[in-house]
Amino acid sequence: MKKTFIKTKNVKRFVALMDELQKLPPNIPKLALVYGDHGLGKSQTIQWWADKNDSVYVRATQGMTSRWLLSEIAEELGEEPYWHTQETFELIENYLRQNPKIIIVDEIDYLIEKHTVETLRDLHDKTTCPIVLVGMGAADKKLARYPHLVDRLYKTLRFEQFNAEDIREIIENLTELNFTDNGINCLATRTNQFRQLVKLINKIEKLSETNKIDEIEVLKMIDLFGFSKHVMNNFYQYFRTIIYEQQKNELVKYFEKSPKIPQERIYMNTKVYLYLYEHKLFVSDKYLISKDARKHTNDERLEIKNIYLRSYRKVLSRSFAHRFHLHLAEELWKYGKDFSERYSGINTLLFA
Repeated sequence: MKKTFIKTKNVKRFVALMDELQKLPPNIPKLALVYGDHGLGKSQTIQWWADKNDSVYVRATQGMTSRWLLSEIAEELGEEPYWHTQETFELIENYLRQNPKIIIVDEIDYLIEKHTVETLRDLHDKTTCPIVLVGMGAADKKLARYPHLVDRLYKTLRFEQFNAEDIREIIENLTELNFTDNGINCLATRTNQFRQLVKLINKIEKLSETNKIDEIEVLKMIDLFGFSKHVMNNFYQYFRTIIYEQQKNELVKYFEKSPKIPQERIYMNTKVYLYLYEHKLFVSDKYLISKDARKHTNDERLEIKNIYLRSYRKVLSRSFAHRFHLHLAEELWKYGKDFSERYSGINTLLFA
């Protein structure tokens, strides 16, 4: 996976805001609020910008007091904080009057809870330096408790959810893998957190590198794509039904030409009917009737037994009992196919 910083639409909007703040005249308040849900790249964006520009970056933590906050800012300025809070405040004030810098404070929610955020308002008023507050999705509502601070906000910027173009930009910059438009659109609807998207791409790359994927089980798909188990189970149920119906239609065609009496099997009080044609085993949840039906030969019955036992062992689960015919049909369909053959088969089944 390539290591690069990606300029999504949120990043471009943040850069534009910072440019605006630096160009404001002295009499215009220069407080700004940047907020949004977790996983959208806020912290990465502000750290990236702070590293590229001569600014102060401080990350608030739970329980942070005014003295603690001012000490962090002083140290970022290369100054030694004093023991007394007021002295450290004056130290920072004097420094910023002579050397104006933008101050960026991340995780502002912690400072709102402790009322420490008022210290930043005072610092802004004394120095007129731009101060950018960065918080979570409800930070704007939390700040509403401080009307004097809100009045000084020049602008608020909310980090929005990624759209398909953002997802495309992220993928193209992080990996050499090629994603189809459908794949990108799928990711845009399923994954909207930068960290989760990076993890997802990393897992896909590893799967691609090994090139030895045999099958992706439900729980692996959940882990990989973040789908709920309910959604994945519904997909597999739909997929198994298609497999069953396809082989059932093929069975009926054989049966109409050469009807046979089925071999019956019972699992957890669920009965299935097995038919063998041209060394291929078919399963039905219904008994196919014809007055001309003949019995399977001894060799055919032995072949049915061997094929059935091979597949039966893979569906031994009490939860499969009421749809046993579907699970059995799936195992019969998968047998002998490698990953590429199964993938091709899925495309044929779903989109033919």
